Amino acid sequence: MGNHANATGAYAPLPLFPANLQLNEVQVDRTYLTAAIQFITDHPVEALSIIPKKIIHLFLLEVSAAQLVFQDYPQWIKYASFGVVQAFYLPLLILFSLRVWNLRRSTTWPREIQCIGLVVTIYFILIAMLFIGDDRYRLPFLPWMIIESSVVFAWLGQYGGLNGRRLTSRADRPEAP
Repeated sequence: MGNHANATGAYAPLPLFPANLQLNEVQVDRTYLTAAIQFITDHPVEALSIIPKKIIHLFLLEVSAAQLVFQDYPQWIKYASFGVVQAFYLPLLILFSLRVWNLRRSTTWPREIQCIGLVVTIYFILIAMLFIGDDRYRLPFLPWMIIESSVVFAWLGQYGGLNGRRLTSRADRPEAP
């Protein structure tokens, strides 16, 4: 799916079979696996160049949920739901990006049980790097994205807005006299 010469990083199956050929799912999976491995071994640099595209598609705007849930409904319902989903996901993505940027400092790293969300996120990013980057693979770590985004939201509320201040953890702030 995501490892061939025309791969975009998203779901774009390579047509390997004639339309009239009837194969079961196992046969189709094995054929695609063989084709993907063959592409990776024949063109390792191209296979590596697709990885950033896959990660971008993993974090791009939410499209699967709105399209799949409302696929049999009128267009206006489908696109209205798509707009609502984007209105909620875009701020979440921005806040999550700020939180990830802030994780470069060791004082803001999650501790103990909080690390599970980070581990799950890294795991699914690695899976997306191997296969395809699709927004549905973000669902297992979406709750962690929401939690970490709320941390940034709390920081913004605590400071009454940024007002030129950088985002810091509680350990970095000076104690009140």
